[in-house]
Order: sequence, then C-alpha cells, then structure tokens
Amino acid sequence: MPHWLPAVLFGTAIAAFGVVMLRRNLRAWHEVTRERDLNPFDLVHLRDRYSRRVQLSGMLLTIGVLIAIGDVFVWNFGPAAAAIFWILVILLGCWTALLALGDLTSVHAHSQVLRKRVEQQRQALEAELDELRKRAGQ
Repeated sequence: MPHWLPAVLFGTAIAAFGVVMLRRNLRAWHEVTRERDLNPFDLVHLRDRYSRRVQLSGMLLTIGVLIAIGDVFVWNFGPAAAAIFWILVILLGCWTALLALGDLTSVHAHSQVLRKRVEQQRQALEAELDELRKRAGQ
C-alpha cells in the first residue's frame, strides 16, 4: 500500500463532507429566502449563520483537498516546504474550529433571546387570561 493512500482517503472523505454540508446549507438558505414572514432580527441571524456555515463548509472542502494532494506532492519539494504546507493546513483547521465555535455561540445566544421573547409573550398571555377570567367571574 502506498504511503500516501490513507491521506488521500481521509482528505477525500473530509472534502466530500464539506460538499455535502455546502449543498445542505444552500438548500436551507433557499428555504429561508422563500419565507416572507421573517422579522428582520431573525433574517439577519439566519443570513449570518448561512455565511458562517458556507465558509465552514468551504474550509472543510479546502482542507480535505489539501490533505489529499498534500501528502502525494508536497514531499517532492523538500522537508521545509512540507513543514510549511502542513503548518498552513493545521492553521486552516484551527480557523475552521474557531468558525464552528463561533457558530455554536451565535446560535446559543440567538436561542436565548428567542426563549426570553417567548417567555415574555407567555407571561403577557397569562396576564390577559387572568384578566378575562376575572371579567367572566364578575
């Protein structure tokens, strides 16, 4: 078995996962743009989330391709070039992890805002219900 085969298989799997994520995000964005009743707050959040996730998918695709071709060709340019190449791939991986962490943080913060909004609406409706019950009892 050639020494580069595991890297090619692993890189291809990562690249394929990036393509699947990219297509899924594109499909989800098209569904969002069809909805007309979104408020501006949610639309801004969804647009930013789409942008982050497309960038994340593109980075996974890029890293997968770099891993797949890197182990085959980069060693022909010497150990210094290989070291620089792999350091750059690792840095791209770190940037991808930061993008994913940022997306998780953003989604969490947005869901907290939505929970507070729903709780406020629930309290207002309960107060209105109590008011209606008092009127009906009189």
